[in-house]
Amino acid sequence: MIGNVKSISIKPRPDQILELSRGASLPLPEINNLHLEVIVETLLQAFENIQVNNQKVIEEGTESEVTSLLVSHLNTLADSEPLWGQLVIPNVR
Repeated sequence: MIGNVKSISIKPRPDQILELSRGASLPLPEINNLHLEVIVETLLQAFENIQVNNQKVIEEGTESEVTSLLVSHLNTLADSEPLWGQLVIPNVR
């Protein structure tokens, strides 16, 4: 269990899988458990942070609106927290 999350059940739509994996060689290598824990904890914290100033959007907004807030927050975090940025932003050589 990570934080308050007991289990996660993710069921992506086929079009999401195609979009997210376009150009990638599958299967991808397994992500280290420590990295997964950092990612989950950061996502939970980011969601809690956007709830503080955007409660109405969280409660009544569309999935797209909530996702937009979360993406914006995570992008800002990637710019301000070097370790988070290194973990989530791919390095292209």
